[in-house]
Amino acid sequence: MKKKYNILLVDDDDNDVKFMKRAAHDSDFVENIFVAENGEDALEKINEVDLIFLDLNLPGIDGVETLSRIKNEDPSSIVVIFSTSSYSYDIKRSYEAGANAYLQKPFQLSELKAKFETICKYWLETIELPQKALR
Repeated sequence: MKKKYNILLVDDDDNDVKFMKRAAHDSDFVENIFVAENGEDALEKINEVDLIFLDLNLPGIDGVETLSRIKNEDPSSIVVIFSTSSYSYDIKRSYEAGANAYLQKPFQLSELKAKFETICKYWLETIELPQKALR
């Protein structure tokens, strides 16, 4: 039986959360999908998950600061920025803060499902990571 993983989605937009949950629902990779609406909530959940999808525009501490804090607490955390922004400045700041990948939010569910599967397959099954990274 294929191993399933716990995913954390950090996003305060209800529509984006529903969209991502729909994509994740059909995935063979997902055991649980947890949601945090802000950076503070996300920091409380990082030890429960294998992969984090993080929006940049959050209430309170923004996504880049949240990313920095996650990586400071657990450098092996796998964090994929999941944002509507395609600005090179946001992409650059995200990678400088330690993002493992940057994914622009697609508008079509089929595209999101494909990208979600690709990200999960690559980060959770294709490459070798320190054992701590995969709980």
